[in-house]
Amino acid sequence: MKLPAVDMAMKNRKAALKAPMEKPGWISDIHKANKRIEELTETNQKLKAINQKLVERFLIWQANADMHGLTQSMLDQPVSQLRKRT
Repeated sequence: MKLPAVDMAMKNRKAALKAPMEKPGWISDIHKANKRIEELTETNQKLKAINQKLVERFLIWQANADMHGLTQSMLDQPVSQLRKRT
């Protein structure tokens, strides 16, 4: 314990053991935590529904592009190049 490095290590370890074990951002009140879980679950469901609609829309666009002869390179052109052509 007389060596400064050992003394410092002991103090750091004691401080770490006394520190709260909860992660930052965790809610200590169970009711608040449950409410937050419900809100996040609702948001997650909404985002899943939006994502599903976007996937369906993409499939329609993909089929239309294929039917009208658009190539992958045409679809991948940046918007700025499209504006210059029109």
